[in-house]
Amino acid sequence: MIGPRGSLFPGGQTAAIVAVGPRYLPESFAVCHTEPAPVVFTWLVPITTGEAEVIQKFGWGTLE
Repeated sequence: MIGPRGSLFPGGQTAAIVAVGPRYLPESFAVCHTEPAPVVFTWLVPITTGEAEVIQKFGWGTLE
């Protein structure tokens, strides 16, 4: 989780970002194995300050 650091977008309430694996896609989609190093695909999900506090107190699984 990155943040919270204040509003991410003008007029918005999102203040943090969580990086999660790509949901609703096959697990094999999450990692692309390349010769130099694997590439891991993630979704950057904007969240509110309240959601960030829940993650900090109880962990990502509670919010998920």
